[in-house]
Amino acid sequence: STTPSSFPTSALFLSPSFPPSAAHSSPPSRASASPTVASSTTPSSFPTAAPFSSPSFPPSAAHSSSPSAAPVLEESALFPTQTPTTSAPTPDQFPPNPVPLNPRLGYFNYDPTDENYGPGFRSSNKDKYSFENNGWATINAKDTDEYKYWREFDKYLEPNLERNYCGDTDVWTDSRGFSHFQSPIHVRATGNKKCLEFHEIRDRAGDWRMDDVEVKKEIHSNKIRVVYPRRTGEEPDPPNADIPSGWQKQMDVIHIDIKIPAEHTLNGTEFPGEYQVYIISTAGRGAVAVSILMDLHPDDEDNPTFGIALNEFKKEFNKDITACIEKMRGGGRKLTDSQVSIENLEKLIFPPPPPPSGSIFTDLVNTETDLGVHPDCLTGNIADGGDPCTSPGFWDPWHPRDILRTDWFYGYDGSTTEPPCYPIATFRIMDTPMLISRSQLTDLKKLIFFHFSPECEATSVHFDQSVARPIQQSVGAKIHRCTCLNFLSDKERNENPGRETCEVEEFCNYHECS
Repeated sequence: STTPSSFPTSALFLSPSFPPSAAHSSPPSRASASPTVASSTTPSSFPTAAPFSSPSFPPSAAHSSSPSAAPVLEESALFPTQTPTTSAPTPDQFPPNPVPLNPRLGYFNYDPTDENYGPGFRSSNKDKYSFENNGWATINAKDTDEYKYWREFDKYLEPNLERNYCGDTDVWTDSRGFSHFQSPIHVRATGNKKCLEFHEIRDRAGDWRMDDVEVKKEIHSNKIRVVYPRRTGEEPDPPNADIPSGWQKQMDVIHIDIKIPAEHTLNGTEFPGEYQVYIISTAGRGAVAVSILMDLHPDDEDNPTFGIALNEFKKEFNKDITACIEKMRGGGRKLTDSQVSIENLEKLIFPPPPPPSGSIFTDLVNTETDLGVHPDCLTGNIADGGDPCTSPGFWDPWHPRDILRTDWFYGYDGSTTEPPCYPIATFRIMDTPMLISRSQLTDLKKLIFFHFSPECEATSVHFDQSVARPIQQSVGAKIHRCTCLNFLSDKERNENPGRETCEVEEFCNYHECS
């Protein structure tokens, strides 16, 4: 390791330790289910490919029948665990930051016992689903970062963005009659809504590379976010997707949020992380959030496509830490007993990533013939008939082997999951998780939980190693599930004209059955 071997947590943070969250650190086994509601945890025999033009990829290794065990943090040299004793619990390797002495406007955290800034905890009143000590509900919406972000799209959104919805106990109904619940929820097919979709999510990678300066890599207090440049003409293309069931064709991706652990549960199973792709409708329907749950690879293999993104966030993390160190050394920031030392800040810096073997766009471009272009440039863009491909390579946020490993999903109308909790999101929860390694999960935790701003502020608002909003009530929610009984992949349809869906007896060939 290129990092120093001694880095006691207590030397970095002077806040109290908390035991790890049992709910998130040790997920329960997946429950058995009948074929009509089975959770698909193995990749389909027909993996999603970029629609019509991208090359096909073999499915990844079969996903294990039960979630991975609780992650073992492998940076023991960086964050050593003290020898446990019978009188004291093992310290939390990622303890929460204390509330700032003068919290900025819009500040919130994930401590359920913090009645001023926390999300609250489930009411003991069984007849009323609400949260006691809900500090989120008291935040002025206009003070939040999310208000500043979403007001760019105000003309496409129905809800009043100046209102805080975090305390709502009733659904919010839009002009089309769809009832939006507060998110996240326990996701499972409720049987009170049918799948009305008739094709897969037709995704397109776009023209941007992850290391393009126009693509913003932001480390927030509760997530990491990729923000894509807005479309200013026909080219270059942001990532986009055709969402079935009456949405516009090829709507643009505006950002990707990555949070740990996962906020949604799927058929009673909790996951270590969640990757949410937000797509905006310019026709006034709001936003689609395509949610891909994250699980640990059964063989502890790195996810190469996700690793490219992680490396770019590590650069941002290192840049902020370095700026803080320079400020301290120059006397621009006075050290206090509540702040970290320069020595320990230096230990936080990620080592440089190893040079890529071959092209960093392995599996994404044809390096043998040195094309280095998006497949759309070779075969034509189905949506507009041609794409000159303005970038020398691209990063695919929908990679069919590493990220979007299934064609099928659950759906419901929900909300954003931090203040002001806008009821603008129509969720599509993919039924197969993407897989990452334990070290990649540890890197995610470090990026969010140990981030310092250039002004030397510890930014994270996590609690119990979590930046996931508590599960909200979903009684009466219309959650539907789309399976091969509703549609087959475009690839299989193209290869078998006239075959649109699978037969009931074929269900277990496409989905995991107990």
